[in-house]
Amino acid sequence: VGYRYLPVFDVAQTSGEPVLSAKDFVKENLADHQNVTSLYNAFKDYLNQQTDLQVSEVPLATLNGAKGYFQPSTNEIVIGGDEPDNA
Repeated sequence: VGYRYLPVFDVAQTSGEPVLSAKDFVKENLADHQNVTSLYNAFKDYLNQQTDLQVSEVPLATLNGAKGYFQPSTNEIVIGGDEPDNA
């Protein structure tokens, strides 16, 4: 067991089109509010249908100032549903 030396390079030593990052993906694909809302709803539906997590929305007034919480004992994510901008 051990290590051996290998040549490496830094990305600054390369040329060509920059590689997209997560930040670029967000700017490009989620700039439109409709895309964000669709992503939110699809992710919520996925969690409810494909995992043992349950996501629900309740009025913010019932959360005592919180925007949401996770309840480990029931595996439930509760989100303030009347947030002015769910995106």
